[in-house]
Amino acid sequence: MLDVRLILAKDWSLFSSFVVAAVVILSMLFFYRRIAATVPRQCLVRLLVLRTLAMTTLLLCLFQPVLSYQRRLVEKPTLICLLDTSRSMSVRDFPNLPDRLDRVKKAVTREGGLADKLATDFDLVWYSFADVAAPLSWPDGIEKCRPNGEATNLVGAVKVALGARKKSAIAGVIPFTDGIDNSGMDVAQQLSEEGVPVYPVGVGTRLREQSNFRDIHVVGIDANRTMALKNVNEVNVLVEAMGYPDRKVPVILKEGEREVTRQSLTLDNKEGTQTITLKYTPEHLGQLRLTASIPVDPAERNTENNYTTFPIVVRDAKIRVLHVEGRPRSEYKFLRRALQFDPNVDSLSFVRMGEGVFLRQGSIEDAKFSGLPRKKEDLENFHVVILGNLDRSYLSDGQLKLLEEGVRNGMGLLMIGGTESFGPGGYGGTPVEKLLPVSCGSRDMGQEKTPFLMRLTPEGEEHPIFAGCQQFFPTEKRVAEQALPELLGCVLVGPVKAGATVLAVDPKKKVKGKPIPILAVQSYGAGRSAAFMADTTWKWYFKMRALGRASPYFKFWGQLVRWLAGREKTERSQEAGVFVYTDKSLYLPNERVSVTALVTDTDGQATNLAKVTAVITIKNDTHNLPLHPVAGRTGEYGGDYKVERPGTHALQVTAMLEKKKLGEARVTFQVGQPNLEFDRLDIDEDMMRKVAAATGGRYFSLVTSRDLPEHLEDRLSEKQERTEIRFAHSPLLFLLFLVFMTSEWVIRKSYKLS
Repeated sequence: MLDVRLILAKDWSLFSSFVVAAVVILSMLFFYRRIAATVPRQCLVRLLVLRTLAMTTLLLCLFQPVLSYQRRLVEKPTLICLLDTSRSMSVRDFPNLPDRLDRVKKAVTREGGLADKLATDFDLVWYSFADVAAPLSWPDGIEKCRPNGEATNLVGAVKVALGARKKSAIAGVIPFTDGIDNSGMDVAQQLSEEGVPVYPVGVGTRLREQSNFRDIHVVGIDANRTMALKNVNEVNVLVEAMGYPDRKVPVILKEGEREVTRQSLTLDNKEGTQTITLKYTPEHLGQLRLTASIPVDPAERNTENNYTTFPIVVRDAKIRVLHVEGRPRSEYKFLRRALQFDPNVDSLSFVRMGEGVFLRQGSIEDAKFSGLPRKKEDLENFHVVILGNLDRSYLSDGQLKLLEEGVRNGMGLLMIGGTESFGPGGYGGTPVEKLLPVSCGSRDMGQEKTPFLMRLTPEGEEHPIFAGCQQFFPTEKRVAEQALPELLGCVLVGPVKAGATVLAVDPKKKVKGKPIPILAVQSYGAGRSAAFMADTTWKWYFKMRALGRASPYFKFWGQLVRWLAGREKTERSQEAGVFVYTDKSLYLPNERVSVTALVTDTDGQATNLAKVTAVITIKNDTHNLPLHPVAGRTGEYGGDYKVERPGTHALQVTAMLEKKKLGEARVTFQVGQPNLEFDRLDIDEDMMRKVAAATGGRYFSLVTSRDLPEHLEDRLSEKQERTEIRFAHSPLLFLLFLVFMTSEWVIRKSYKLS
C-alpha cells in the first residue's frame, strides 16, 4: 500500500503558493502568445520547455516542498525446523507401521502438508540433529535422513541452528522429536536462555503402557576399568526386561569376538534392573572391549538394546611387596623409599616399634593385618615378602610354615642381613631356613664387621638382578668402573645349599678357602628365594645420588624384587614408557573425564620431570589436555576434561623428557553407551511441555501439528517503509536555473527576439 503526500515550506501557505505559481504560469503564457506567430513551432516548443524548467527550479527554491511517500510491508520471519535423526527415531511404535522418523518425513514433505502451510508466511530453515546439528536441503536432504545418531542433544542443536542469526527475525524453533534427550542438561532451563520460542512437535508413544510390549534391555556393565592380567574379575551385567515373566535367557560375555563365559538369568518382569555376576580372567595385555549380550527374541519391539560394551585396560599386576622389619634402621628407610617410587611395585611395610606394635607404611589399603599375615588368604595377595632384622621369636610356627608354603606355591622371599636375621635371629631349623639358599646356622653365628667391596661372581655378572649395573661392582677379572661405598660387614651364615647360586661375595673373608657369600638365590617349588647377608646398601644411594633413578642402588633393589616375583622376563623394567587410563569407561555428556598417565624414564624409573600431553579426538574435533604431576606420586600425571559430544573418544598421551620422546599410549572411552538411545523408548512429552512453557512456545503432537501454522500467525510482523524527497535552496538548483535561462536567451537572440 502506497501513501503519497506533498508538504510545502512552513513560511508559505497553500493559497499564497498557488497565487505565485499562477502568476508565473500566466506570465509565461502571455509572453509566448505574443511571439507565437513570429517563430517556427519547433523553436517555440524549445523556448517554452526551457522557460518552464527555469521557473520550476525557481519555485522549488522558493517553496522548499517535501515529497513524502510510505509503503506498508509484511515481512516473512524465519522458522528453524529441527529433524531428530537419533537412533531412537528408528523405533516403530506399532507393528507394521513406519518408524518415528518416517512418520515425521511424511507429515512435513507431502503436498499441502505442514511444511507447505508454514512456507506461505515463513522462511523455513531445516537442520537434522542428533548429538550435533547439520543443515538440510529441502526436500532432498529431508528424504535422505536416516535415524542413526548415537545420542540426542537438543540444546546443542538449537544453539548451532541459531548461530549468529538475529533473534528478533526468528519466529521460533520447531524440533520434530520423540523428546529422548540424553545430553545430561536441564533442557528447558538451557533453552529458555536463548530468547527464542520453541514449539516441539512430539512423535512416538508410551511403549511400556502397551499390553503387547516386549523388550529385553542390557542396561550396562559394572566392572573395574583396569584389570590385572590373569586375575579373576567380577563383571556385573545389568538387565531390564518387560513382557517376559520367568523367562530364562543366557547372558553372554565376550572379549572382542571371543566368548569367555555365559550364565543363565531368569527374568522377573519387574520395573528396574536385575544384576548377574560373571567371572572374567583376562589373558592378554592391552586395551580390550567386553560385550555383554542376550539373544534377540522375535517378539521384541526393539532389538537394538540387547547388548552393551565396556572397554577395559589389562596390564601386568603390580608386584605387591610385603616388607617386615624388627626395628627402625637406615636400610629399612631407604629400601622402603625405593619400593615406594617404583612404578611397577605396590608395597606395604611394617616396622616393629614395641612389643606387639608395628608401624604401618605403604600404598596397599586392602591388607587388614599387622606385621606378618597369619592367614593364607592374606599372604596370597603378595608376590614378594622381605624379612628384615626381625627375630624369629616374633613369628609363630604357623606363620613360618605359611611362608614356606607361600614360596613353594609361587611367591618370592628375601631375607636381609642384620643382628636378628638368619642364624642370629633364630631361623635355623625353621621352615624358613628350608626355603632359603643358605643354611642359617645357630644363634651364635655372629657378624663380620670388616668393611668390604661386594664382588660379583661370574654367575652374578650375567644374572638379571645386576643387569645394567654390573660395571659398578668388581669381579675377579676387573675392577669397578666407578667404585661404590664399602658395605659395613655382614651376617655370617652356614653352607650354601646344593642347587643355589652365589651371585656376590665378600672377597676379604674366606671360609674353607672360599669367599663368604653375600647374595645367594635359588628356586624353591614354584617360587624363588634370596639371601642377602649385608644391610648397608643405603650408602650406595648417597654415593650415587647424582645418577637419580639410574643409580645402581635403585637398579639392584628393583631387579632383585622383579626376579623374586618372576617378572624379569615379562616386565621391561629398563625401558621408558607411558601407561594411560581414565577413571571410568562410560560418561554422560558434560561429565568430566579424569585422565591418569604413569610415566617412566629411559632407565625404567618413575619420573616427575617429563612434559606429558594428551590429545582427545572425537570424529573431526581434537582437544589438547596438559597433564601435570600428581603430588606425592612419583611418575603419575593427571588432568581432567569436560566432554560434550556423545560417541567414542580416542585419548592419546605423549611424554617428552629433554626433547626425547619417552613413549606414547592410546586408550578410548565412550560418552554415552553405544545403545544409549534405547535406554528410554517412551516419548518424553513432559520434557517437551516444559521446554515450550519455559521458552514461550507451545507443545504439539504430530497429529495436532496441523494447528501450528494458525498458532504462529501472531508471530507475523508488519513493517512501514517511509521515503521523503526534499526540495530546498541549493547551489545546484540555482545553477540549473541559470543554465535554463541562458539557453532560452541564446535561442531568442538567434531569432532576434526581444
